[in-house]
Parts: sequence; structure tokens; C-alpha cells
Amino acid sequence: MNDQLIKKTLSSAKVIAMVGVRSVKKENSTNIIRRPSIIVMNYLQEFCYKVIPVNPFSVGKKINGETFVEKMGHITDSIDIVYVFRPS
Repeated sequence: MNDQLIKKTLSSAKVIAMVGVRSVKKENSTNIIRRPSIIVMNYLQEFCYKVIPVNPFSVGKKINGETFVEKMGHITDSIDIVYVFRPS
């Protein structure tokens, strides 16, 4: 993939589905700032992307103003990019 194609993709994209974003655990809510998926989600939202969090264990919860969905098939918006986070 060349730089021009990457630039074109990112400049035309509006909606990003982010698979694997984790919600805040009630007993340990201070860790939210350090989670890589949350850092990336915040960063993308600062640049005006709509980021839809996808995680079957957090359905209905909200993070950064967006509601978790169970799976990508439940997203009603047209998705431009899919970003996947996995445990190491």
C-alpha cells in the first residue's frame, strides 16, 4: 500500500468500527486512561471520526459518547474502516 492510497482512505473515511474496545470495570475505573484502545478511540474522535465500539461483553454501555454494539452486523451506519484490538 502506498502513502497516497493511505492518505486518500483516511481523508475520505467518516465511520470507524473499533472491535475489541473494552468498557470500564466498576471496581477499577482508573485504568481507563491507560487502555490503548481508549487512547486510540479518543485520538480518532479528536479528528472528527465517528468511532463505533464493538464488544459483545459491553452491549448497551457507553464510552466517549458512543454505545457499544454486540457485533459489526448490528451497526446501521456505513463503515469505512475496521480497527481491531486483540489481547496480547
